[in-house]
Amino acid sequence: MVKRKGNSTQIIKTLQAKNLELQSRLDELEEALRAIGTGEVDALVVYGEEGERIYTLQGADYAYRVMVESIHEGAANIKPDGTILYCNKRLAEMLELPLERVLGSSFFNYLSPAEHDVFSALARKGIESFGRAEFSLAHHRGSSIPVLITASAAEVDGRRGVCLVITDLTEQKQALARERELQIHLTEQREEERIRIARNLHDGPLQDIISLSYTLQSMISNAAGSPEENDLHAIRQSILKLAGELRGVCNDLRPPNTIRFGLAKAIQYQSEEIQIKNPDLKINLELSEDGQMIPKDIITTLFRIFQECMNNVVRHAKATTAEVRLILEKNAVRMEVQDDGIGFQPPADWLDLARHGHLGLVGMRERAEAVGGNICVESENGVGTTIRVEIPCQFRQTSSS
Repeated sequence: MVKRKGNSTQIIKTLQAKNLELQSRLDELEEALRAIGTGEVDALVVYGEEGERIYTLQGADYAYRVMVESIHEGAANIKPDGTILYCNKRLAEMLELPLERVLGSSFFNYLSPAEHDVFSALARKGIESFGRAEFSLAHHRGSSIPVLITASAAEVDGRRGVCLVITDLTEQKQALARERELQIHLTEQREEERIRIARNLHDGPLQDIISLSYTLQSMISNAAGSPEENDLHAIRQSILKLAGELRGVCNDLRPPNTIRFGLAKAIQYQSEEIQIKNPDLKINLELSEDGQMIPKDIITTLFRIFQECMNNVVRHAKATTAEVRLILEKNAVRMEVQDDGIGFQPPADWLDLARHGHLGLVGMRERAEAVGGNICVESENGVGTTIRVEIPCQFRQTSSS
């Protein structure tokens, strides 16, 4: 009996030792599989009867994995719930985290809560087809980088998922900001040049013409009753008309004094001037009172676009009615100018507009883009034209007094 008991004890100890050995080997295999899955291993060494043999991991997905690891964009495969099944080293670098911490985590961890719904919609679209959107990718230090995420369908081990390509937009955004700053400076210089030209016209040629009209008036007085009197009268009237037109050019080059009271006041004042000169054109205004809430550069931009729109209405549209709307939204200001004129067929792109001689429209687009806005032109032959401009805007606080 004692002998059998000793045998049983020995068997148990032997089984326990083998179990520990198997557990150790299993742990090693799991670690090897993890290393293979994360791309840390490119070859295996196998010991057998024939000695040591090396097997490189160049299966069907090897070239694909090398390509994904070498690209500058981040890449990841995720489950529909956002769990990261695989990602390349570049994505970990963008997040400033070790690769092993990113694997298995949720992609939602690296997005702001305000972007979760947008990303969920993108992931759903990616499962079925293809989609892309811009996000701010946050890392553990609290800062973030602008990225473009492209989502498309992917199947891994028979499971439906989403493949993400994450492109860092930092350099593009910085270049765009520099370009926008340059455009703003160019716009400011253009305004200063317009004012300088207006001042030179007013103080030079316009004063000379007015002086010439006084000289002609004196000549008319001296030639009273002579055959030349009527001719001198006609010449003086032509000169006075030219002086009026030149004064109008000066006024158009300068922003009106009322612009300091806000865009709505400036549009209203200019519309009254246009109405006087064009009594057959009815101008309807729907203007949100802006006071001094809109930054000066946006006021100047929208006012110049309004001027160009109304010039087109008066000179080309043959319209009887024009509608002007100024709308203040939460984080943007929108202006619309609509007429019932003859309209035109807009070309396919803005370059074609320049080729067809619509330089005013091209100039309006340049002004809008200089302050981060966009412009839309809708027109058809015989149904009039609508021009919409929308510019992002941080409204300034004004005192109630």
